[in-house]
Amino acid sequence: MSVDSIVVVIFIFYLFTFVFSHYRVARKKIGAKKFWRFKTFADLILVFVFIVGFVLYVNFSGERKFDDPKKFVEFGIENGSNQNIIKGCNLLIDDNINDIDAHYLMAKTVFSYGTNQQINNYITLLYSMTKSDQISTKNNGFLMLCYLDYYSSYKYDFDYLSFVTNKEIKYYNFLKGLKEKEISEFDLAVSSFKTEINNNGYLKGSTQLLYIIYDQTNDWDNILSLVYNENLNKFLSRSVKKKVALKNKDFFNYGVQIIERTLDQFTFLSALTAFLISFLWLNFLRRFDIYESEAWLNLFAVFILGAGFTFFVYPIGDFIENFFQLYFSGSDFLNDFFYCSIVIGGVEELVKIIPFLLVLKFFKFIDEPYDYILYASVSALGFAFMENILYFKEYQFHVIFIRTVYAVVGHMFWSSIVAYSFIKIDFGAKNRYASLHVLFGSFVLASVGHGVYDLLLVYNLGMLNTMFFFLSLIAFMFMINNSLNISNFYNYEISLRREKIAFQLIVGLIGVYMFQYFIIGINNGCIYANEMAIKNLPNGLMIITFLAILFSSINVKRGEWRAISIFSFIPYFTLNGLRTFFYNKKQNGLKLRFFTNKTNPFLSNHLPVIGVVVKEINISNENGWYLVEFQKPITVRNYLALRAVIRPVKSSATLRQDKIKIDFLMIPNSDVLNKQNVVKDDFFAIDRVYTICLS
Repeated sequence: MSVDSIVVVIFIFYLFTFVFSHYRVARKKIGAKKFWRFKTFADLILVFVFIVGFVLYVNFSGERKFDDPKKFVEFGIENGSNQNIIKGCNLLIDDNINDIDAHYLMAKTVFSYGTNQQINNYITLLYSMTKSDQISTKNNGFLMLCYLDYYSSYKYDFDYLSFVTNKEIKYYNFLKGLKEKEISEFDLAVSSFKTEINNNGYLKGSTQLLYIIYDQTNDWDNILSLVYNENLNKFLSRSVKKKVALKNKDFFNYGVQIIERTLDQFTFLSALTAFLISFLWLNFLRRFDIYESEAWLNLFAVFILGAGFTFFVYPIGDFIENFFQLYFSGSDFLNDFFYCSIVIGGVEELVKIIPFLLVLKFFKFIDEPYDYILYASVSALGFAFMENILYFKEYQFHVIFIRTVYAVVGHMFWSSIVAYSFIKIDFGAKNRYASLHVLFGSFVLASVGHGVYDLLLVYNLGMLNTMFFFLSLIAFMFMINNSLNISNFYNYEISLRREKIAFQLIVGLIGVYMFQYFIIGINNGCIYANEMAIKNLPNGLMIITFLAILFSSINVKRGEWRAISIFSFIPYFTLNGLRTFFYNKKQNGLKLRFFTNKTNPFLSNHLPVIGVVVKEINISNENGWYLVEFQKPITVRNYLALRAVIRPVKSSATLRQDKIKIDFLMIPNSDVLNKQNVVKDDFFAIDRVYTICLS
């Protein structure tokens, strides 16, 4: 069995555990008689139907078929399928051996992405063309050999261009200009590229290389002439035209380039997909707002603000680039670290947090700690929505799932770092001087974290990037948990339905994965879709499981403020720890030794004592409390007690561990445990009590 197969089996087991735990809790809540209703399993049945339906539809649709080889090539270009491009070019060349455009695309693609066999076959074809009696065929053969020789790392310095007799043939002057540019004969190269343009040859490549030469030689007049040439500027990128417009102080055209860049990538499907993904996370985050749920109208207003402020990324980023002369190199790691942290991370975090700050300043509906994280995340979701529209079109929907679980969640987390600092200030009684330090530090931390994520991504350090991202999400979980713990609207009668939230997150992410499979299957055919789905399955299952474990570990404890630490989360990755998320562990009969220090005013003279766990009980709508009976009675405030209620102070700890601090509640009378709603205030709490497991 392969490693991938083992990973798939492990994570399918983890997912099955979550689903099983969810229904185990449901059975306990609604009773065995009502459990087997259709309504209970409706979500699971719906997911199963969608999965089977998508798979059957894609596979019955079969492979994409093309009657015209040109459509085959266009399909390959649109979907980034290099093998389809090579196959389509071969078909075009078979139909017309002198199709120079097909040859050029073939040479470019096969050199960069073809197999050794494909490259050798094409070179053999070109050599056979050079021996043809037809002049045009011979010229095309020598021209493409020149192209392959120019880009090859093996330089034979064989001047194939000298054998081309037709100097006006398409690509001839372009390749001639390439060779002249390589030896820094810029004037000759410019002349060759202009000749290629005048001959109506390879306009795109010649225009782009003309701009590169003008930029390298700081020929501003020719740059302006080229960029504002209505016949040629369509071959230049939006970023180039935006850069030139800004430098020329043509702010109207600069704004036009920013807006049209988004419009170029906009499609109804990409916008709908991006919105559904943002709504998935928006609905998920809102489910944690259990004490005073925010109005949808307010949430969508902030979402729209977050989407609109996206357009400010370009002017702010361009200003910083020009003012500080910060540019991405792709080779200087330290330089690129500062670039990613300042120009990318800093600018995007600033733009995302502004809608949150505006709402915080001018409206009053942010009135509890969790609202800070919620609205900062919603603003980030608006930003991610606009960003996803661009990426989905550019990458032909191949990145739907990966952006759903990485980029979108990352944007929420980095914005929440700044929001978390406001929680610490507004609910922690910070003075003004300390508050400024907290705010500035949180913004720098968010910017650097964002920058490091992008930097590792650009440098193809995938494993480090994944580890960094997962550790970041652990911090996100702590921030959410702490904000709920100190809510000023805390109500013990309201509990967090963690099992349902975790289950619905699994359902939503599996739905996104299958939606990507469906779109790619329709666009690329069943074989490609099936191969991609199987290839990405281990990573997809790992991410889904991690996110489900992470967010379902949130456990509300009133007033608790936990320090952010990955070590508090590590135990949840064990199979035994997994059960703690849904309180499935059996502690009945566990023998514990209770002890305290000498400064404890109540129990220092009565402990240590040995007790046995009797059963698990619910207090203030919180699970995880246990009733224990002692071997000998202990005296508290002049009454004897043989029983108490306990729970580990840290949610990551278990009673099977040694020397853990516990919440220790003495029972005033037996009637307390018989109440319908047992609350913590009914008991007498004693601090500084610890246990050692004797079982």
